[in-house]
Amino acid sequence: MSLRIAAAYRDEYLDELGGDPDENRYVKSHLQWDFTAKYRITPRVQLLLEVVNLQDEPYTAIQRGPRGDRLLQYKEYSWTAMAGAKIIF
Repeated sequence: MSLRIAAAYRDEYLDELGGDPDENRYVKSHLQWDFTAKYRITPRVQLLLEVVNLQDEPYTAIQRGPRGDRLLQYKEYSWTAMAGAKIIF
């Protein structure tokens, strides 16, 4: 059996340059947790389970201006799972 928990962190970054600094587009920081499990039933058969974005981390893009942050884009992708079997012939 193999179990894996992974965290991927991306700090806030400049995504697009605008005509002036108030029009620059930033993507906010993002922490995503993923989980993978593998179980070998026989030397030729393995079961797999993979879950991505366990905590439903959203994608957020903003502009920074003199009156505060302006929301440009907000997306929730939810989590994604894949399950299957690997058979070696």
